[in-house]
Amino acid sequence: WNPTGLSQQDLMILDKCIEVDENDQIIGPISKLNAHKIEYNSNYPKLRRAFSVFLYNDKNELLLQQRAFDKITFPGVWSNTCCSHQLYSCIPNELDSNTDVSNGNIDGTKVAIQRKLFHELGIASNDIPIDNMKYLTRIHYHAKDIDTYGESSEWGEHEIDYIIFIQTNRSINIIPNKEEVNDYKWVNKQLFNEMISITSGLKWSPWFR
Repeated sequence: WNPTGLSQQDLMILDKCIEVDENDQIIGPISKLNAHKIEYNSNYPKLRRAFSVFLYNDKNELLLQQRAFDKITFPGVWSNTCCSHQLYSCIPNELDSNTDVSNGNIDGTKVAIQRKLFHELGIASNDIPIDNMKYLTRIHYHAKDIDTYGESSEWGEHEIDYIIFIQTNRSINIIPNKEEVNDYKWVNKQLFNEMISITSGLKWSPWFR
């Protein structure tokens, strides 16, 4: 997987997400474009796998990011450290089998996390070893991007989202990819509560709310 020189639009076509059923059983590959387009006569796109990462430093501060304003879905919203997709037929492998997932083994997802944390935030894989990743659970949600495109929006999310916490004692060097990330912040509990307050005026991703 090499995104060098590719735009958001290019990756929407070239990246192949993992389509699943409501029991998280693998159906097959689906382009990122089709995975975000709302189906005719439906309120949400086809279901796919995803992951949400919550990275904490040695001060127990959580790393948040604001999505780039050029993102096709939910641009400019604040969210957790990283949320993206495991890819089908990616090298190294990111496709966890149904048996592996049922046994709590999601090494493929963890490889995908390393890939995307480097792509979006420039965080080196050595700073976030797989052994430091704690798999908590999966959530099933869907959301239509009404804020950006209005009630008739053709774009949205429909995911079985793997929730991963990472605690690190290392000094993390962050180099944000401006095509992916507009801003980022390490936040303690007090600052986090101020940011999520309705009076802050900030918008938040539906998978984080």
